[in-house]
Amino acid sequence: MITQNPEQSNTQNGITKTSGRSSKQALQREAIHVSHKHILSFQDLNIPKNCSTIDISKNKLKNFIGLPSLKLLTNLNADNNPIYTFLGASPQPTLFWLSLKNTPLARHTHFRLMCLIVFGSSLKYINSEAVGKTLIQKADSLRTTVLPSLLDGKILLSL
Repeated sequence: MITQNPEQSNTQNGITKTSGRSSKQALQREAIHVSHKHILSFQDLNIPKNCSTIDISKNKLKNFIGLPSLKLLTNLNADNNPIYTFLGASPQPTLFWLSLKNTPLARHTHFRLMCLIVFGSSLKYINSEAVGKTLIQKADSLRTTVLPSLLDGKILLSL
């Protein structure tokens, strides 16, 4: 069990550092909150390896170039960005919650399936909607054949 003490939280330049303690080790996770900053790319951010939350909503992202694979990332909010493709995306092994509301990408029929293929089956919520087992199984079965195309900027239009 991890507990957070408010006095151990520190925010600077949109990055929040939070220390928590578990019975086995001390954990320090960081959150990035950079809404409305006119950011064009994840490359414009200095994303620490221990980042667990990124809120990059209401910026000017067109893709995922510069977003590294983060072992502790659980929440990613990129709402209200002109994101058209998954170009540059990388697997996020612990991503639980993803929000890409009001993006061109979210308008595609197979949007949720593409998110699961690209970011992984740890996703439980996409745009605030729960992900079902059937969709996860479909993503797992398509990942090896479809993932390279999605990472190259292509979109899944039909199955």
